[in-house]
Amino acid sequence: MNLLLVDDEAFALEALEHAINWKSLGIDQVFTCGNIKAARQICQESDIQIMICDIEMPNGTGLDLAKWLSENYPDLLILFLTCHSDFSFAKEAISYHAFAYLLKPFDIEEISQAVKEAVQQSRNRQKLNRSLFASQPPERLLASEHFWLQLVSGSYQNSDADYILWDASRNSVFFDKDAHYVPCLFYISSLPSENTDLGVLSYCVKNALNEFFVEDPGWPPAIEPKPCFFLSFVSPDLFLDREAFDKHCSDLIQFFRQKFGASLQILTGEEGDYLTLQKQADLLLVQASSATESLGDGDDTEKSAMIVKKIFELVKENKAITREELASQVFLSPDYMAKIFKKETGKRISDYLSEVRLQEAKCLLTDTTRSISDIASSLSYSNFSGFSRMFKSETGLSPAEYRKKHRKAL
Repeated sequence: MNLLLVDDEAFALEALEHAINWKSLGIDQVFTCGNIKAARQICQESDIQIMICDIEMPNGTGLDLAKWLSENYPDLLILFLTCHSDFSFAKEAISYHAFAYLLKPFDIEEISQAVKEAVQQSRNRQKLNRSLFASQPPERLLASEHFWLQLVSGSYQNSDADYILWDASRNSVFFDKDAHYVPCLFYISSLPSENTDLGVLSYCVKNALNEFFVEDPGWPPAIEPKPCFFLSFVSPDLFLDREAFDKHCSDLIQFFRQKFGASLQILTGEEGDYLTLQKQADLLLVQASSATESLGDGDDTEKSAMIVKKIFELVKENKAITREELASQVFLSPDYMAKIFKKETGKRISDYLSEVRLQEAKCLLTDTTRSISDIASSLSYSNFSGFSRMFKSETGLSPAEYRKKHRKAL
């Protein structure tokens, strides 16, 4: 890992370079320069992970450099070392995601500790970045995810340990009935940017959780019990080291906010064996669902407008989409989503979906030769008679009568 020191005072730069045992902190090479122009060039030519930078310098300040870095090298961690204790400087430094704000004259122990923490966070970010480009999961991982999803959802609630062991074995999944876990639920509490591919986001979250919390190939992988709610099985030993656990969680939150514009929240359960997992998972999901709904309380009209816009887009893409499927796509419970939709549009979402399906049914009846039962099924109507009753109550004609009256030449 490489570090860059930037300070226009040659004496201070040399003192800092030689006062600290960088190797012991995980730094392989230290670069130095005295202005932001040289610092930019070093960043472009060398692989820099951490920078310690003064603020007041000629021909551009350290804050100017931080702004440029946030746009071009967002994963590079910046530690400001300055004689300015003015809050306005610190506030601007925070806006550029400064990792630390340290004051001169420098304290060797304080800088060493800050660099040590920055090295750990940089390594965590590298893990997370690798998870974005991980290859497709092998069949064994998919089988393991399926097994643990079944176990958490209650599929084995009437089975004894021997049967569960047998079923895991036949699917090449390792299962230790005596192991203990701390279930931790990671969930997306706010909508990501409109361009985010939710499938990619889900895949990356699970990979990131596996990077941090899967200790060996036999450890349970992260699973997704419902869209955008992810359950990870943390070992009790790691959970007891709360400083390390909290650091991992902080890095995850920051990483997904910067990469995807998605906000992750965390709920933790209690240590227990496999018999406790279903009950704990259910409780965590209820708590998380309540938390996501409470985020919408108040006058957050911008967020509500985004949700309704997303609903319109989803329905336009798939006119057969159900109320429950819509709710999962906008990360809300069906009832709360309906409440937001009614408040924003003045219309019940069930009425809106019926109107869309009715218009689509009219088009399919007049523009295609598809059977009426096929049209009903394609629009999520479970039976032909229910579709016919709805259609006649809205148009005054049965589907067959409407087709005969309005059919176009095909």
